[in-house]
Parts: sequence; C-alpha cells; structure tokens
Amino acid sequence: MRLIDVHGHYGKWPFPIRERDADGLLRLMDEAGIEVCLLSSALAIVYDMREGNRRLAEAIAGRARLRGYVTVNANYLGESCEELDRYLDMEGFVGVKIHPSYQGRSAASAENLGLMEQVAKRGRPLLIHTMGEGAVRETFEVARRFPELSMVLGHGGGDAWELAAREASGVGNVYLEFCASHCEYGKVAEGVRLAGAEKVMFGSDLDLISPHFVKGMYEAAGLSAEARALVYRANAMRLFNLSGE
Repeated sequence: MRLIDVHGHYGKWPFPIRERDADGLLRLMDEAGIEVCLLSSALAIVYDMREGNRRLAEAIAGRARLRGYVTVNANYLGESCEELDRYLDMEGFVGVKIHPSYQGRSAASAENLGLMEQVAKRGRPLLIHTMGEGAVRETFEVARRFPELSMVLGHGGGDAWELAAREASGVGNVYLEFCASHCEYGKVAEGVRLAGAEKVMFGSDLDLISPHFVKGMYEAAGLSAEARALVYRANAMRLFNLSGE
C-alpha cells in the first residue's frame, strides 16, 4: 500500500545528516513506498520563517507528490499572518506547522492562542510538534478552545502518547501520528486501539529520520486491512483534501 506521509521536512538541519533536494526526497519516498509527503521547511522551523517557506514553495512547485505546510511562529504574529495569506492559496500548500518548543512558547501561551485563532479562521489543518505530558495537555486545551481547527499531534505526544491517544478518542478535531527517533514496540497498535483507527495517520519525520525506521514500527503493529487503509492513506486524504489524486 502506497503511504501518505503527513510529517516530513525539506532543507538542511543543524545535525550531521545528508541534505536532500526535492528530487532526493522523491527518491527516498520511492524507496519507502511513500506516494505523497507533506513537508515543512527545516529552515523556517529553526531560523528564518519567511526564507524557509519561500524555499519550500520553490521545491514543491510542479511536484504533485510533495505538499507543503506553511510554518508560522507565535513570536511574530503579523508576519505569520502574512505567510498564511501568501501561501495557503498557493497550489501545493495544504496545512500549517507550529513548533512550540523551538519558538519558546507553549501551545497554550497567549502568543500561540492568538496565532491559532488566525490559523483556525483560514480553515486548514495544523501540524503541531507535541512532546511530553505537559505539551499534550496544553495542546488538547487549545483543541477544545478551537473545535473548528483540525490538529495533528506531531510525534503523538512523544512519551505521553498513551495520554494523547486516550484524549484523542473523545476530541473530534485531534489526530495523531507516531514518528519518533526511537521505536517503541506496541505503540502504534495500542495507539490505534485507544484513539480509533480513524484518528491515526502515518508520519515518518523524513529526512531527519529514515522513513524505513518509522515504517517498520507501523508495520509491526499488525493492523487489520481496514485499519491500515485508514492509517496509511484514507485519513490523510480526507483531512488534507487529497482525494482523487
């Protein structure tokens, strides 16, 4: 089954890993059986929001298998709104990315609440980096405050994934993906059981992490054919309006 990957990256990271251009990412996706990957800019996350989004727009232009998240930063509300307006109507961009820990602003901070209000008005899904119990609880607080905003918990809450999965089962606008720098046997299977298969998607964290590494964790879950279809493709296609492609 060809996968839809909802958590990927484009650009150079401040780590000793290979930097791939857009064609290099496509080759990596082919190796891992990934049909479409949703990317955020590494540069936009860690250093320069505007330049990172601009480079990502250039990279995905004309490449239907590569889609983009507009990365925004709660420390720069006005500039973030400009970025949302610049890119969300552009072909290829399907959502928004927020990384609270790199911003130094928690998900439920006044700054991020103001930013998420603006994201919610624009009607696109939000991928939010979520690691640890405190981050999970704050993210769900925000999700309940903005029920019209579909939110994907990047990394599924990290070591608080069980809490995130239980909470997601009762909060209609929250979804999970479980990419991580370490594999935890049984996490995907139990996460699907707790949250429901309709709430879980595949995310690899490529190319920061090898997609083969994370795919193996998903494959080891032993999901039913029906659950696999939802987790690997159907949920992402519906949420990000990728149907028919």
